[in-house]
Amino acid sequence: MNQSRRDFLRTSGAVGLGFMGLYNFVSCSSATNTRSTRISSDTGYGSLIKDPQGILNLPPGFSYQIISKQGQLMSDGLLIPGKADGMATFPLDNNRLILIRNHEIVPTDLSESPFGVNNELLSKLSRDLLYDYGRVKPPDWEAQPL
Repeated sequence: MNQSRRDFLRTSGAVGLGFMGLYNFVSCSSATNTRSTRISSDTGYGSLIKDPQGILNLPPGFSYQIISKQGQLMSDGLLIPGKADGMATFPLDNNRLILIRNHEIVPTDLSESPFGVNNELLSKLSRDLLYDYGRVKPPDWEAQPL
């Protein structure tokens, strides 16, 4: 059977929801073991404190620091792209870490590209350094089923 990505995602979502329902059914099956009696009122890190900058609300004792913003120039001469969706650090040596971030970049959305709104910075890199340079023309995103 040939299954499209859309069918796969729909089926996976239904299975996941089914398991969530099963968990709730099993965990609340006993009258003495309801969700409200199992969850302690002191779980978690406490209530969130509203951030005056409106960026990130955190519990008491937590803080954040902005290390970069979309569009800022990086040390390699490219721009920090938008839509960051994952980040991790790895030890480089005894004194340094390397920070790796993933970005959900869409080739047709040049406003958040590391290469500038007209791809003017793309020439700074060799094609050999790019994982998937793509075709001569942008992919036809509309023709690909989800």
